[in-house]
Formats: sequence, C-alpha cells, structure tokens
Amino acid sequence: MKSLAGRLPKEDAMESLREQVAQIDSRMTAVEQTLYQTKTCSSQDPLNYPVRLNDKPSVI
Repeated sequence: MKSLAGRLPKEDAMESLREQVAQIDSRMTAVEQTLYQTKTCSSQDPLNYPVRLNDKPSVI
C-alpha cells in the first residue's frame, strides 16, 4: 500500500485515493498486529509481549 501511495501523482485529484490507501493500510496493520507479534526482536521479548501466531509452536 505504501508503494502504491508513493507512485501516485502529486495531483489534488489523487487525494481521495491517497486517503483510501491510508485507511486500508491502517486497517491491515491492525489485523497484522492482532495475528502476528510485530514487536518482538530478541528471544526474550515473548516474555514482555502477548503470544501471537508467530510465537506458538507449529503442529504437524
């Protein structure tokens, strides 16, 4: 979405589309953060942040 917004012409006619892209990106970020823990960087971070799908062991 950010790539698309960056390629849009800087015309005022595209402002509505830029706003829609920003809204979609915001909604997608909220969904991603609900499903996937985006704040973990080190192996100790799962102790500080809630467990999400990427922290659960895979079952085969």
